[in-house]
Amino acid sequence: MKNLVKLPAFYLCLVLFAVVLVLFEDRQEHSWDLNRPNGAPFRLPKIQSITFNKSNVHAPHTSANASRTQPPPAPLTTLAQTTGGTQLGEASGVEAQLLPIKTILVWTFGYGGTTMGFGEGQAPFKTAGCEVDACLITGNRTLVPLDAFDAIMFHFRSLKADNLPDKRSPHQRWVFWEMESASYVYQDPGLYNNLFNWTMTYRWDSDVGQRYGIVYPIPSSSPSSSSSSPTTTTSASPSPGGLERDYAKGKTKMAAWFVSNCFTISRREKIVKFIKKYIQVDIYGKCGKLSCPRERTEECYDMLSNHYKFYLSFENSLCKDYVTEKLFSVLRHDVVPVVLGGANYTSITPPHSIINVKDFPSIMGLINHLKYLDSNDTAYNEYFRWKKHYQVVDGWKSGARSFCDLCKKLHKDQTPKVYSNMRDWFVEQGGCMRLDLRSAG
Repeated sequence: MKNLVKLPAFYLCLVLFAVVLVLFEDRQEHSWDLNRPNGAPFRLPKIQSITFNKSNVHAPHTSANASRTQPPPAPLTTLAQTTGGTQLGEASGVEAQLLPIKTILVWTFGYGGTTMGFGEGQAPFKTAGCEVDACLITGNRTLVPLDAFDAIMFHFRSLKADNLPDKRSPHQRWVFWEMESASYVYQDPGLYNNLFNWTMTYRWDSDVGQRYGIVYPIPSSSPSSSSSSPTTTTSASPSPGGLERDYAKGKTKMAAWFVSNCFTISRREKIVKFIKKYIQVDIYGKCGKLSCPRERTEECYDMLSNHYKFYLSFENSLCKDYVTEKLFSVLRHDVVPVVLGGANYTSITPPHSIINVKDFPSIMGLINHLKYLDSNDTAYNEYFRWKKHYQVVDGWKSGARSFCDLCKKLHKDQTPKVYSNMRDWFVEQGGCMRLDLRSAG
């Protein structure tokens, strides 16, 4: 105490302030309300107005009362380099005929290359077993005349308003393409009003949905379900009976988290910081002291299956329908995901397969539940009963479905439209929010 008195008054004040801050933070963390959004909108960066010439870019005309309109019927386009087409029957929803090839140009590239790993040419559509596979996708802007492409995809994150095609045909469909959440936009979508006909995003109300994973019922376990269609998972429940194995056996660690973004709009890092005070959470990646290289992804997930009981699948944004790949990758393995996000998880995951942070009135409630499951192998194993009845498709296969849907839509093309207010659709209707991490009292 004598040494403490000898400290300059300034340093003594700092020590006292730090003690008070820690005590206040601990009290506040215990009273966080996980089910109450604070209503604060996510930040939209200041964007300088960009002027560019749209004189040669023709969007369909809209009426005074309509934000979407019907362009003229789309003429079919064929490639001189491609011979023949694809014969389809009525089951495809496309009138039985020899279909010409629809050409798709990727104007601005997504993550992982031109098509986010889907591939280029006609081959990916055939490899994916698309119901309608008469399409060709490319990043080559000169493969055919620019105005001859049937669709042009614009990856929004890398799009620049002063770098748009200078020609456009009435039959051409422009596609707004984005997999990042609406919380992380770096330009104003309103710059592109009256240009896009279709949307291709993670949202379920997109014209073409693109998702990181899909859950299907196993036909033999759910006779009323079709194996060709993803399930909403709420209409079926696993039958009773014992499990073939003990999923808790050999697991000596509680929870793991793979993360590279350490400061997020969802504030997930604050929640993890609090959880770590009570249970073991091993953090891999830039935000922790452990590592598991990306090039050894499957080995990393195998490690999770063998050693960890839980995985923290916390999204960087709490936006409508926004769920990333780690949830589905973890579901494929033998570890229970603890989820935090803005999606309706009951509609996209098997019954009793996840633990949703928002199902608990407080973080301590979540922590106590995880501790209970750690001490009760029977209760823990119940989170794996679904594996007899559902299968999870992720990675290339789930991404390929989106391009299959785009190809089919180009051939049917019965619902063309134009988005007159992109900011309203992507941002205002994006349903993004933050958790209220202030004291609930």
